[in-house]
Amino acid sequence: MKEKLVNKVGPWVVGEDFFDREGEVTRLIKLIDEGHNLLLVAPRRVGKTSLIREAFRRLHERGRDYPLFVDVQDCDSPSDLIVALSMAAQPYKGLFNKIIDAFSAFMRTIRDNVDSVGGESS
Repeated sequence: MKEKLVNKVGPWVVGEDFFDREGEVTRLIKLIDEGHNLLLVAPRRVGKTSLIREAFRRLHERGRDYPLFVDVQDCDSPSDLIVALSMAAQPYKGLFNKIIDAFSAFMRTIRDNVDSVGGESS
């Protein structure tokens, strides 16, 4: 454990530079696990991004979560936002395909049931 807090200017902190925030990380993960929608608000430079990234790192380590952190600060248009989200989601493309397959199967089931109730088949 570090003896003294160092005010690091620059990107988020990780590893040994991220310390003394166990309570906040644990609470954040608990709220995420409970399905809450969260908005983290605090003054600049107090560690919001570091806290979120550490929580997401731990969630990812569990192997059952798909945390997605997307920095949209530099997005100037809706298309920039879509590109940023798409690029961040790229590692989870297999998950996306599974979701699309499940959704497609669900829609086929609905279509088949509506066709049979309506008496006509297309």
